[in-house]
Amino acid sequence: MKVTVVGAGWVGIISAATLAHFGHEVVLTDNREERIIALARGDLPFFEPGLDELFQAGIASGKVRVVKAEPGTMADADIVLCSVGTPPLPNGAADLSAVFEVARDFGRGIERSSVFVVRSTVPPGTGKFCQEMISEELRVRGSSVAFCIGSNPEFLAEGTAIRDSLEPERIIIGSESEGGESALKELYAPLLANGVPLLSTNIPTSELTKYAANAFLATKVSFINEIANYAELVGASAQDIAKGMGLDSRIGPKFLRPGIGYGGSCLPKDVRALVAAGKEAGYRFQIIPEVDRVNVGQRVRMYEAFAGALGSVRGKRIVLWGVSYKPGTDDTRESPALYFIDRLLREGATVVTCDPKVGFKIRVQFPQVEVAVDAESSLKGADALALLTEWPEFLSYTLSELRTRVREGIVLDARGVLQKR
Repeated sequence: MKVTVVGAGWVGIISAATLAHFGHEVVLTDNREERIIALARGDLPFFEPGLDELFQAGIASGKVRVVKAEPGTMADADIVLCSVGTPPLPNGAADLSAVFEVARDFGRGIERSSVFVVRSTVPPGTGKFCQEMISEELRVRGSSVAFCIGSNPEFLAEGTAIRDSLEPERIIIGSESEGGESALKELYAPLLANGVPLLSTNIPTSELTKYAANAFLATKVSFINEIANYAELVGASAQDIAKGMGLDSRIGPKFLRPGIGYGGSCLPKDVRALVAAGKEAGYRFQIIPEVDRVNVGQRVRMYEAFAGALGSVRGKRIVLWGVSYKPGTDDTRESPALYFIDRLLREGATVVTCDPKVGFKIRVQFPQVEVAVDAESSLKGADALALLTEWPEFLSYTLSELRTRVREGIVLDARGVLQKR
C-alpha cells in the first residue's frame, strides 16, 4: 500500500519504519523543515532501542521517503495516518489543532479515494469532527472524491516500541465503513497473518480504548503507591505485597511496583485529557482524577522525606541517578527527576545528575546542573544520593554500600531496586 504518515514525532517515525518493514511504500511528512532535513540524513531526534536500524533500512530500501508536509503529499496515498502530537491545554484537555489541520490538508489534497486514519491519541468524537472538516474542504474544492475515516490508536511503550510494533499484543481499529476497515486490515496483514488479535469496532470506541487502557495502567501505579505508603506505617513490605498481588492472574504483576510514580508523555497527559473530555461531555470521573493527584503527590512525598532526612539541602551536593522518566529512553517529559532538580536548585543545593541517555541535554532546561559521565564519578564529594530511574548501570551497587559512599549516609531508592545487603 501507499501510506503517508503525517507527523515525524515518536509515533510517526516508528510507524513509518514499521510499515516500511512490512513492505508498504511510506512517505513520512512533517511541517518542521529542520526535522525533515535531519531525518533525510538519517538523524533521529530521540533515542529508541532498535529504531535507528529499522529506520535506516527503510531509507536505504527506498520504502521510506521523508518530505516536507504539504496537501499534495497525500494526493496519491491509499491511506493517511495522522500521527501528530496532541499536547495538553492549560485545562488538561488534548490540543487537537494539529489533528484538525491535517484533516483539512487531507481534504485539500487528495485526488483519489483514500482513507484518513487518526493514530494520534484523541478523545471520542475527534473522528467525526475530522470527517466534517474533510467534507467541507472537498465541498469548497467542488470535488466528489470518496474517502473513509478510521481510528488506529498505538499501544507503544518507550524503550520497547519496536518490539511492540513488530509483535503487538493487539491491534485496535475503528471505522464506520467497510472500505476503512478493509484498508486497515490490509495495512496490518502481515501481523494478522501471524495471529495478532484484532478488535474492529466503531471510531468512538477505538478512540476511548486508548484512554481507558492508559488510565487503568496509571491507576495500578497510583494504587500500589497508596498501599506502599500505608505499608510503611505498619511495618509491611510493599514489594512483597505487590508480588503477592501480581501472582493473581486477574491482576498481574505489571505496573504494580511501588515507587515514585509514573511519568512520560502518555500516562500523565492522557489521564488529564480523559478527565477533561468527561467534563466536556457532562460526566464527572471520580477515580481517575484521584489517580493523577496521588501520582503527583508521590514525588512530593518522596522529595520531602529525602530533604527532611538531610535537615536542609542548602549547600549540599546532591546526586541524582536517572533523569529520564524510565530506563530505555531519553524522554524526560513529566519525569519525577525534574521535580527533584527544580526543588533542589531552588532550595540551594548543588545538583549532579547521571543518566546514560539524557546526559548533558538536561542542561538545556537546567543550566546550573552538573553532569557526571558515569555513576562512579558522580559520587565524588556527594552528600546524598537519590536513585530516580532504574538504569541497569546503577543496579550493581547495594544500598548499604552507597550509604558509605555519601557524606550524610542518605540514599533514596525511589524505585525500590537496590539490593539491601
